[in-house]
Amino acid sequence: LALKLHTIAAEAERCLGNLPQAKLLCKTIISQSRFPIFDKMQAHKIMIGMLLHDEEDAEVSLKYSLDCLADTIGCHFPRNKAGQALGAVHAITQMKKEKSIPTDKEMNDLPMMTDPRRLFGMELMRGATFVAFLSGKPILMLMILNRRIQWSLTYGFHASVATAYATMASVFMHKLGDWERSRRMADVATLAVERAKALGVAGNLEQEVLYRLYFLVTPWLKPAQSLSNQVIDGYKTCMLQGDVESALSIISIYSYNCLLSGNELNNLEADVQCYQPQATALKYGILAVNFGLTRQAALNLMGKTENTTFVEGYEGSALEKVAGGRGWFLQVQVIKRFLCAHFGEYKTGALNAIQFGSEFFKSYPGVMFGYATFHEAICHYGEARNIARNHGKSCRLAFHSAPHKQGFLFKKHAYKSHSRIESWAKKGAPNHVHHLSILDAERAALLSCTENIDKRKVCKLYEEAIKDSVRGGFVNHA
Repeated sequence: LALKLHTIAAEAERCLGNLPQAKLLCKTIISQSRFPIFDKMQAHKIMIGMLLHDEEDAEVSLKYSLDCLADTIGCHFPRNKAGQALGAVHAITQMKKEKSIPTDKEMNDLPMMTDPRRLFGMELMRGATFVAFLSGKPILMLMILNRRIQWSLTYGFHASVATAYATMASVFMHKLGDWERSRRMADVATLAVERAKALGVAGNLEQEVLYRLYFLVTPWLKPAQSLSNQVIDGYKTCMLQGDVESALSIISIYSYNCLLSGNELNNLEADVQCYQPQATALKYGILAVNFGLTRQAALNLMGKTENTTFVEGYEGSALEKVAGGRGWFLQVQVIKRFLCAHFGEYKTGALNAIQFGSEFFKSYPGVMFGYATFHEAICHYGEARNIARNHGKSCRLAFHSAPHKQGFLFKKHAYKSHSRIESWAKKGAPNHVHHLSILDAERAALLSCTENIDKRKVCKLYEEAIKDSVRGGFVNHA
């Protein structure tokens, strides 16, 4: 009875945002040696969940999870880079096999997982997956995802396999470029959610899977405008269930989606002004930063601040001290480049992209990821065009001149981002078709500054880009 009461109290304190008290209760439970490890599983889950919100504790949380898996059920993962590299190759090889993507019938015929050791391991690995991501260990994350999937296929169905498939779908899409297999994995994730709901073991699983798919996969498969209603429905469902954390996480995606896809800024700013205090009051610092960034960008675009590209309250090294640390510092830079592209501050945006763009690209394959690439390209093309206009053929002839070198650098980065957008558009990404049209026009405009290209052809490309933007619903880009 004491164990159950302490566990309930810890969960209640976590939901109320009293994280220090919740951690104290969890540590008290975990330190009780007379209880079996399985009876303390919920306390471990609560502890890992709290550590997810503090990036400074990510390494501690990851070590805690891996040690617990090894010490209690003998589930080991390599800690060194060489072992992890070999493990990643094995994981990818396994996931490329047809049996790793079950059909509808195979998924529904899987027996339920009943072994308490396996159940405990699945719950720990569920938390360890995201902790590995926060710790900057994507290879380890891939191995944990594969282990969760293989266990469920071998030892019986576990509801959390849905989130494993949803996250693995993003890995195959963005890291391996296998969009077809990614689509199939996303379908399996949805199917696993439906089975969990039928069995009455879904909990907030549906919202968690939707969050991962909306953030990591769906922006490349469906038009941005079609996502809004689905995301709002997910938010409402979470709120009805009392899962405020998942609700705010989902609505943060909605706010980014609205900002980037050209929804009315007045409505967006009013919505975010409502959500940000909720996240702050509940001490979800990372989400509060997300909402603050979106609102600041909307205010800048509407001309309601004296600044254009200055992200008020989120500039400089001081941001490193806010919840989320380096990861969310990179998101601030994405918003800054977004503003630079819209206000014509191309040099600032291009230099920012060279400094931070690559790091963000490697870390965050999410909803901002595709748009960030587009805005980087706009900034690079814009500044390369400015240099070409100012120096013209003289710059081209003076190969070793400073303007030529700088123009060549921006042009090279523009072509790289352009190529990335082109590959997505060719694979059928609906939100990047008009991006490609715009960048084709930008490239022609750049070349027309130094080469004999008919200006009417350049105008024709811009007209086509406007039409494609309107067809896609991106009035802001038109």
